[in-house]
Order: sequence, then C-alpha cells, then structure tokens
Amino acid sequence: MTIRWEEQDNGDWHGLSGELIVALAVPAPGAKKRWLWEVTVQRPPGWRAEGHRASALAARRAADDYWLRWCQAAALKPDIERLALQSEAAPARPKRRAGAGA
Repeated sequence: MTIRWEEQDNGDWHGLSGELIVALAVPAPGAKKRWLWEVTVQRPPGWRAEGHRASALAARRAADDYWLRWCQAAALKPDIERLALQSEAAPARPKRRAGAGA
C-alpha cells in the first residue's frame, strides 16, 4: 500500500490512502529548509509518529516508510489474535506415561 501524495496550493503535501489523509509533509515552523512529516493514524506503543527531514521529498519518503510498517503491523494483528484464540481453545493433550509406549 502506497501513499498518493498531492501538493497543496500553500506548498504542503497531503498523503492519501484512498480518500483519507493519512500523512502530512509540511515546512517546519520557524525553521528554514526543514520539513515536518507526520502519519495521522493511531500508532502502536513506542512508535514515533513524526520527524524532521531536510527536504519535502525526504519527509514524504519517511512518511511512506512509516505507513508501510504500520500497514504491515495492522495486517498481522488479526492473524495474531486468531492464533492466540486458537491456542487458548486447543484441547489439552494426554500426557505420556513414563515407560509406556516405544
């Protein structure tokens, strides 16, 4: 899943997934030649949601990388939950007796 970037009249960049704005790349306030990027989706604990880069292109690339990681993590979540539920519901296996069998 990639972000479709659209430059705005004021020079900001909006990153869209479908019709939703999921990322922004805007000039950093008060800083020359610095851009602030931000991904607007809820982030997992410990993930940084924004940062500064030296150019608009670098800021958009950082947001693209973050979005890809976020999409991969979000795609795995249902599978992990399903596996956890299956493992909890698995019937207990009978224990082997010492000296029995082989």
